Amino acid sequence: MSLKHRIFLAHSFATDKINAEGQKDQNGISDLELAGFITSWIKEFSGDQIEVIRTRDPFDDYISSKVRRDICSSDLMLCLFTKRTKDHLKHLWIPSTYVISEASAGLMQYPSEDESHRRLFGLVENGVDREQLGMAFPMNKTASEFVRSDLDGLRCKLKEMVDAILNSKSLIRDDREYLSLDKVATVWRNGAITVECRHRYRFTTDLTKTSIPHAIWRVSQPLPPMKTLLNGSRDVGRGYLRCVPTDCGGPGQKTCQRRIIARTSGMENEHKFDIEFSKMDIKAGNELTYELAWGYQNAFHDPTKQDDKPNSVGLRTFERGMARSVSLTVQFQRDFEEDSNEPAPILEEPPVLSTSDSPLLPADTPEFWHQSAIWHEQKKLQPCPKRSGAMWEVYRWEGACFSGSAKLDWYPQLNYLQEDEIKPVRKRRKRNDS
Repeated sequence: MSLKHRIFLAHSFATDKINAEGQKDQNGISDLELAGFITSWIKEFSGDQIEVIRTRDPFDDYISSKVRRDICSSDLMLCLFTKRTKDHLKHLWIPSTYVISEASAGLMQYPSEDESHRRLFGLVENGVDREQLGMAFPMNKTASEFVRSDLDGLRCKLKEMVDAILNSKSLIRDDREYLSLDKVATVWRNGAITVECRHRYRFTTDLTKTSIPHAIWRVSQPLPPMKTLLNGSRDVGRGYLRCVPTDCGGPGQKTCQRRIIARTSGMENEHKFDIEFSKMDIKAGNELTYELAWGYQNAFHDPTKQDDKPNSVGLRTFERGMARSVSLTVQFQRDFEEDSNEPAPILEEPPVLSTSDSPLLPADTPEFWHQSAIWHEQKKLQPCPKRSGAMWEVYRWEGACFSGSAKLDWYPQLNYLQEDEIKPVRKRRKRNDS
């Protein structure tokens, strides 16, 4: 059994009835009614193998997060361009600007889409200016034309589109959808780092086994050997790497076997590996959630050396595709000074967040991805007021429909403590917190 294809229908929700000339007419058909006809025809022609997603935006944002999530979770998109505003200079009609925006968002979802119709489809009402369809439908990309009063003709065009979707050999769905990635990195006062990542997937087909690619990296220095990390048991001094499934696929699936299989990365500061889950009884629509955690000592630059190199913690979707939601949280362990109830400041300058469009570099790129990626959208973050407190200084970033990389950079301003200094610090903290 396979999960249905999901097609997002972008359309105007206007309820005024108009005729084929665009004039108000009680005997006409509204945009909302047209969308209803199209929804029912797609279900009919596909034998209910295509699920139609329609989201009415609350207009509290340019494109709301709910619309972005629904577009991201769909593997197809149909844009219905209808007459909305008359251009009296060209004597043509301009479609809904919101549908144009949703079409552009859909194009970002399908970066390999070109002039052919594989995932992004369009229906254009007769009389709509084709030069006003936005970047998703340039003049060299065909989109079927229809007449509002000719429902039989529109029905035939829908049947051709549905047949093309169901018979397409190039439209192959992955066996899973990437729902979320949540990463929490803890920077300890002794210079160590511990990281916990929670990954969540939804399966699109029945299966008993799956393998998911991963990688961990360090910007400037070599990582502990992979064998050392795998043999470690929550020992930050030696380093460790572990995977724990928390939800193995729904009711009745309490556990599953997992195995970390190392891959060759060719670099000492990056370890690539696959996590293989087996002995599962997964049905289409079930979810898998697991936590991947690691840690090691001496993770960052020495603050006493002024080499102008920032420390960095980041996330990337790697080879796993686009995630519907992501979050990166970096929390710094605070320190208390003698005879003071106030925590010492962690960073004098706010850390800088940067994002990149690509989760990976081309295979023939010799440089490490962190230095070679093109970073943009740089902005300074302030401590998260709901999460920061006497124990921690916390910075957090969230994203939606994310396929790429994000990193938080800060300069080595931390005065890391030695092991013999950690215990008295903890005692002072306990006294001051009470």
